[in-house]
Amino acid sequence: ILALKDNGGDLKVSPVSYDQIADLCIECIDYPNAARTTLTAMNVAPGQGEETYGPLLEQVQADTRDFPITLIDQHKQAVRQTVAKILIGATSIIALAILSLFL
Repeated sequence: ILALKDNGGDLKVSPVSYDQIADLCIECIDYPNAARTTLTAMNVAPGQGEETYGPLLEQVQADTRDFPITLIDQHKQAVRQTVAKILIGATSIIALAILSLFL
């Protein structure tokens, strides 16, 4: 079951497939009101959303709040930091495994 929030609204995080996001992007073309809108898309429990994006997109309104220009930069920085932590952790595990071969 699909759910949307416009204006960058919050929804409880849930798995969303690439196919669902692709479908949403394509359907947005048919809804001019979805232009200049920051959408949040998630899956929700039955009774809390819709089977298709159409009824949800009909209600979408353009953003009314300003998002920081640096939002993408902040996202990229967070991803870089996470990848660095993963690499450090993996390197430590590999080093310990190699060290254990010699002990």
